[in-house]
Amino acid sequence: MIAAMSDAMAVGAIARLRELGNEYPDDIEMTGVRPRTIAGRWPSPFSTAEVPLEPFGEAALSLAMDNDEPDSSARISLRATPIVHGRQVAH
Repeated sequence: MIAAMSDAMAVGAIARLRELGNEYPDDIEMTGVRPRTIAGRWPSPFSTAEVPLEPFGEAALSLAMDNDEPDSSARISLRATPIVHGRQVAH
């Protein structure tokens, strides 16, 4: 499984994997982040996730500004919305 940091990167990774002789999606699974319409229209569609960037940034700023001392145990959880294109593989 490869998790690319964007759908554009996922497309590039799939293209390179094919150049190297790998069959996508048979040999490897791919997922992207920050969906664009390309994920569902690519010849071999892949799944992606919508990440709530604004709340993510607000949470990071809050953690940074609210603490005088860094706290490695501080955690904030945000939900990403999965968007499945093509086949879905259960792991």
